[in-house]
Amino acid sequence: MLGFTFAFAPPSSAVYHRIFITPALWPTLQNAVEYGPQNSQSSLYGTAVAILTMTHEAYHIRLVSGDENRVNACALQAWRFRPW
Repeated sequence: MLGFTFAFAPPSSAVYHRIFITPALWPTLQNAVEYGPQNSQSSLYGTAVAILTMTHEAYHIRLVSGDENRVNACALQAWRFRPW
């Protein structure tokens, strides 16, 4: 598991709109935000996995959906290849 969220958590919950990312991806994601994807101190593949994981989990919240297929399709559509 690379990440998870609680899409159906009520607003009063401590996990409402929270995304949890595996500690193995977190440094890559932070570095990609800070220094750009090509300078994330990870391979481009590792950076892509980190960014797509965050995007995927965000779509669970956005769509209020537990449907992995729908969420993944939307995340991939939103995360089209863009040259850095």
